[in-house]
Amino acid sequence: MRTADIFFQDSLAGKLIEIVQNREYRFVYVKEYSGPPVSLTMPIEQQEYQY
Repeated sequence: MRTADIFFQDSLAGKLIEIVQNREYRFVYVKEYSGPPVSLTMPIEQQEYQY
């Protein structure tokens, strides 16, 4: 499983985690992040997204 730190304007926004190699991913906002969403389709109110 691979992971990546995702930054928005030099602030750590969340983690991208590969669940199934080249097929399934999860993005989780870090609790400390208070900036804008990293995507319009991923508002901060929901802390976790899976694709």
